[in-house]
Amino acid sequence: MYIQPQWLANNAIIQRDKALIISGKAQAEQEIGLWLDDALVDDVMSDEEGRFSLTLPAHAAGGPHILRVDSGEESSVYRDILFGDVWLLGGQSNMQLWTGRLESRFGEEFEQASDSQVRYLRIEEAQACDGPKSCLPRCQWVSVGKDDISHESGVGFFFAQYMRKASDVPLALIETAIGGTPVETWIDRGRLERLGYFPQWAEQYAQPGYAKASHEVYEKASRAWLALVDQYDAGLKEGWSSADCDDFTWNSSGLEALNWHNPEFADAGVVWVRTQVSIPQHAVGKRGMLHLGTLVDQDVVFVNGITVGETGYRYPPRDYGIDKLAETMTIAIRLCIDGERCGGFAEGKERTLSLVTDSGEEVLVDLNTVQWKYKRSVSVEPAPQQFFLYNVPSSCYNAMIAPLQGMSITGIVYYQGETNATRTPEGYAAKMMLLVQSWREVFADPSCPFIEVQLPNIAFEADGWARLRDEQRRLLSMDHTAMVTCYDVGENNDLHPVDKKTIGYRAARAALAMKDVSGAEAMGPLVSHAELTDEGIQIFFTHVGQGLVAKAALSVEICRPEGWKRFDAAVSSSCSLYVALPADFHVKHGDLLRFLWSEAPGIALVNSEGLLASPFEIRVD
Repeated sequence: MYIQPQWLANNAIIQRDKALIISGKAQAEQEIGLWLDDALVDDVMSDEEGRFSLTLPAHAAGGPHILRVDSGEESSVYRDILFGDVWLLGGQSNMQLWTGRLESRFGEEFEQASDSQVRYLRIEEAQACDGPKSCLPRCQWVSVGKDDISHESGVGFFFAQYMRKASDVPLALIETAIGGTPVETWIDRGRLERLGYFPQWAEQYAQPGYAKASHEVYEKASRAWLALVDQYDAGLKEGWSSADCDDFTWNSSGLEALNWHNPEFADAGVVWVRTQVSIPQHAVGKRGMLHLGTLVDQDVVFVNGITVGETGYRYPPRDYGIDKLAETMTIAIRLCIDGERCGGFAEGKERTLSLVTDSGEEVLVDLNTVQWKYKRSVSVEPAPQQFFLYNVPSSCYNAMIAPLQGMSITGIVYYQGETNATRTPEGYAAKMMLLVQSWREVFADPSCPFIEVQLPNIAFEADGWARLRDEQRRLLSMDHTAMVTCYDVGENNDLHPVDKKTIGYRAARAALAMKDVSGAEAMGPLVSHAELTDEGIQIFFTHVGQGLVAKAALSVEICRPEGWKRFDAAVSSSCSLYVALPADFHVKHGDLLRFLWSEAPGIALVNSEGLLASPFEIRVD
């Protein structure tokens, strides 16, 4: 007997107070019964092809229950079924970022988590370029407190924690985020085509075998490139990983200088980096941890000639265990730069060698304070460019969103935009409106709450982030939407900030406010409009709570042909700022005005509940 929906399995959480259609195929003209615990809730006859459709009636929150589908002597039984609130988690890597990557900061909270009424539905990453699918990729329910959650969303974990504090209703998190994805991949093709957002080049990926063949061409070229690098790498031939390697004539510097500013790290190829440190006697023979921050691009790390860790791409933090610390430790790093961008060590990161103890870690050496030797061993042409299938518009929607049709949910939390910010931030708001419409259609709920996370602060490789934040703000013109503003919890030197707890809390706060449960503001101050007065400009806001609060000196920028001019601003009422202008500075209706326009804005304006004002660019009325 075959049964849909595919996500229905042991440990599932079904949306409370909503009926669920359970369909499938069994023997032809067979009586099919649906049981909830000991109660028969629906029964039908399968048709001449064995197809059937049952209805599980709406049910109040609670459980556990046993759900059973009977067909003659055959039964499908689902145990530990709960009814609760189902939230979809969408977006790219910062939504996907798993709890295992956050353990350095929140490890104790993850370890102590025991609320098994919070469950993730982990959906395998997939793309489909030939139209929407009816079946999901492989999926699995994961229970907090029972199962390993180290691969589940950190934002989702903290969102669920706060939601559960407000209500004892079971809570499901449907994980659909994939790192690196642009917004276009999550929108149905029809809507993209109507607004001219479906490019002609994407058509070829719908052809049978084209995507597979393209990937095989890339894989072959990539293997050849890596083999070439290895073949000519003098460091591999001469044993530069060894403690005995003579690096006396190498360049010398602190790690903070080993980045894209340094010519040795400017091109594709391999650079070796080495240092030697002494370990206190009390730590010798015990377990250690090496924390190196993030590197661009691929690294292999050796301690006294033995490999302790390696990472194949730039974003993960390099945290490598050492089984036994020696009195003298030679650390050697083989850094392979693929040429897409300059390589080296991310600036501003803590880098340490630590002793692992029962109570945590004891820092033995601050690796940013020691001298490192470095030398380039090979230069090559840049690596082949990889094309990820998720860059094909609608491909993730087809494989991971469309098959969820028929599922009822409570709402959506969406954290994405980094990829679009660096490509084409203009028009992102229009695309997001298509996404909201598209997903609400899948879940048959035109008023489904949609909470987006605005991009946090960042100070490197961040062209377009200010523009994209304003595009995200513009989505809020749609009903039943809210936004988490979080430019105070990013890390200026990292695309993947660790503080997902604050983001999860603010998303939960927004969710509860949208349901009118908390009586609080769903988000921080949002600009409403700006009006010209006789001597300046009055800027009005919504979502101010009991009133606006200035946390620092305020200013705005006004566009002029020669550039942007900055003027001081001040809180003038509970819901407005006032900008006094010089008598010789004339502003016209329609002139552009900006506030907090930066890749990494400072904390300047909040509402009475401490939530951040969103940056904006608007025209003066």
